[in-house]
Amino acid sequence: MFHDLSCIHAFRLRCGSEIDYARVNAWIGVAIRHQVQELDVLAFTEGPISLPRILFTCKTLVVLKLGTDFQLVNFPVSIHLPSLKTLHLSIASPNNDLMQNLLCGCPAVEDFFFYGPVGGAEGSVFNISNPALKSLKTDLFYQKMENVTNKIVVNAPILECLSLQDYCLSRYLHANPVFLILKEISNVKFVSLGSLTMYVLHFADDNTWPVFPNLTHLELGVHNGYGGRRLLDLLNSAPSLAVLELKFLYTETFSVHWNEPQGMPICLSSHLKEVIINELKGLRAELMLVKYFLENALALSKMTINHHILAVEEERKFLKKILMFPRGSKICQIEVSGKFDC
Repeated sequence: MFHDLSCIHAFRLRCGSEIDYARVNAWIGVAIRHQVQELDVLAFTEGPISLPRILFTCKTLVVLKLGTDFQLVNFPVSIHLPSLKTLHLSIASPNNDLMQNLLCGCPAVEDFFFYGPVGGAEGSVFNISNPALKSLKTDLFYQKMENVTNKIVVNAPILECLSLQDYCLSRYLHANPVFLILKEISNVKFVSLGSLTMYVLHFADDNTWPVFPNLTHLELGVHNGYGGRRLLDLLNSAPSLAVLELKFLYTETFSVHWNEPQGMPICLSSHLKEVIINELKGLRAELMLVKYFLENALALSKMTINHHILAVEEERKFLKKILMFPRGSKICQIEVSGKFDC
């Protein structure tokens, strides 16, 4: 399989539960001995497995992606991946010790993605800490419904990009911890908050939003109309915002809540260049939101609308209304595309 290869740049492996995992470990070991730089493994099995220890002391590895539905066991206490820049984990049974050992053993890691359950004893802490971390993306959920007091701590002083999708917070309406996370990473340049996280923030009683002086790109989900209340707060907190992307998610017959504010966020007067709105249905409040940005974003160069309207005739009416809206920017172009149910 690796005959006469002196060096392997990238090794990607996809396998199911029928595979002999002794062979998988052998392949990984050979790739590492050939100074692999990128390793991407997606594996499925019915029971726990252990990965070769040589994997966790590989000096040449720059990218490591592990995606599994199994429990990883026998992790070495000592992990040393000095060249690793990108670490993506999607595992069934993570724990705080594993996470800390991995991140401590990867002093140069800049991009960390984690998908999986947050479990353990009630009141336990899940620590994500690394001084070199620039990009953090999480997609979390609880294994046990009673574990509602677990905490996630983020310590990343130079973090630039944050993407937070948290089913834990949305289930239990733990909104204020989200504010604590946002306050700790206020130097970021990119933030993505999922629809369920925005749903939680709708109910938060902590209204002391941090200022994000370096934030230029913001992605927000709006779930069943919840999230519009916090949109203005985020705009006021991001004076340098250049790109705003909204995605509406309706699971029932809800409408987005939007009341045009009296004040004007600083970013609208000089910095906001592009607005992207996805899954728009043409509801009145949505149209008012479009009108608000077209009229008040004075530096806007492009608005992209990806709609989900029921019929072609409805789209024509929708477009006619948009074209009648006044525009604060003379150079603004509108791009519209959509899908129809009939």
